[in-house]
Order: sequence, then C-alpha cells, then structure tokens
Amino acid sequence: MALAVIGLLAFVDSFLHWADLSLGGRTYSQFNWNGWNAGLGAWLPMLLLLALGALAALPAFGRDFAVPLGLPLVGAVVGALSFVIIVLRWITLPSEMGASMSAAFGLYIGLVLAIAATVFGWLDYRAGGGDLKSATDSLKQAQGSFRNQPPQGGGAPYQQGQQPYDQPPAGRPYDPNQGGGQPYDPNQGGGQPYDPNQGGGRPYNQG
Repeated sequence: MALAVIGLLAFVDSFLHWADLSLGGRTYSQFNWNGWNAGLGAWLPMLLLLALGALAALPAFGRDFAVPLGLPLVGAVVGALSFVIIVLRWITLPSEMGASMSAAFGLYIGLVLAIAATVFGWLDYRAGGGDLKSATDSLKQAQGSFRNQPPQGGGAPYQQGQQPYDQPPAGRPYDPNQGGGQPYDPNQGGGQPYDPNQGGGRPYNQG
C-alpha cells in the first residue's frame, strides 16, 4: 500500500515548484517551473511513480494485475530509475549569460519519493524471500526473454493445402482459356488421325 501512496504523492508533486530562475543573485519565482514544464527529466519519473502506485492500488478496488517479476521488485527498479532521472534533470538545469535555473522544493520531494519507492519495494521483495542474487537473475532472465522474442509482422506463412499456381480447383472442369498447356490439336503436326474410310487396316504410324 506504501507504493500506492507514493504514486499519489508523485502526482501531486508534479504540479509543485521544481525550479527557480536566478539572475544577478536574485530569484524570480514568477518564472518557476513545475514538474510538467521542467522537461522530460521531471515529468517522466513522476509518471513512472504514478503508474507504479496505480498498480499497487488495484487490489484495493477488487482488481488485480499480474506484474512480471512481481510488483515489489518492479517498484524497487522503477524507484531507482526515477531517482537517476531526477538527478540528471537537476545537474542539467540550464545556466547561461548570468541567468540560471536552480532546483526548488518540488524537485527535492521528487527525489525523496523515488528513494521511498526503491526502499519500500526492496523491503517487500526481501520479505517475500528475495535477495540481490535472485533479483539480478530475474532481471537477466527478463532481458533475455525480451531479446529472444520473434519479430512481429512479416509475410504470412505458407499454408499447406493451397491450390498450386495456375491449377483449377478440385471438381471444376478444365478451362482451356486459362494458363498452362494448350489442349491437343490433331490438325497440328505429328501423324494424321485414323480415317476408317480409307482402305485396309489402320495405317502404320511411324511418329
């Protein structure tokens, strides 16, 4: 349930004050950034924590969702990833020509929430009998399964039982107007057909 609370707090924190504009030693709060206009490094980790909290809250509403690797381990990984992203946003805040953006309390709260998600997720994972080795093995196995997935799309596989090319379907008479070989024409080349009005027996046909 702790992860659900963290997700809710992350959503609230995304609207708080994340960065201030400083110029000549003075801070101009009217030009501050909240989590949604402070860049990808601010709103992405908040969305990750919010999604994590939503998954953790589903059982309270009578719904459940099977999370690969388990929700506690995923919570620890998402928390750690969110922490790294927020730190990168902090150290890359713009600064030029004497003006700079400095971190505000919303960014600090985001860091605390990311750390809390990591800690609570890891503690729940340990309570379920997991350890660092099993977590590493699970992550490697998930990565290997993702890489070994066959590509989607492509041409349709060959279906047995299809009619061969240029052959009439079974049970239909031969149509000489369709492709393939032409029917035998007795007036073309080769020996002449047998004429019973000619005398004698059947003529000797060498060809």
